[in-house]
Amino acid sequence: MSPPRSTLHRLRRDAFSIFQDALKAVSPESAVRKHIKTIGNQLVAGNHSIDLSSVRHIYVVGAGKASSAMAMAVETILRGRISGGLIVVKYGHIVPLTTLPVVEAGHPVPDESGQNGAQKIIETLSRAG
Repeated sequence: MSPPRSTLHRLRRDAFSIFQDALKAVSPESAVRKHIKTIGNQLVAGNHSIDLSSVRHIYVVGAGKASSAMAMAVETILRGRISGGLIVVKYGHIVPLTTLPVVEAGHPVPDESGQNGAQKIIETLSRAG
């Protein structure tokens, strides 16, 4: 004998809710927020801490499918302290950002857009010192 429809409906609803919570827990934004935060004027990343009053410029660079989602969390955490940078993502994986430019590129087969993005990241990092 099968369970009543109301029980199946409740079980499906509960399973979907659990699935949604699991996705949120492993999202790129959640991962960044779990490991990077500001406490007062300190930037805390894992076990490392940096006094932001001693930092003149902050550059954010990233490459990969989740990098723009991760950069979105970094933009929120650093609240206007970002001097520049560049994020390169696979086509179709862009998350619009407020501060940082995002370039879409080929993956796994590199293309001209990816090559240009990589060159711009190198230039950004060379400015950072």
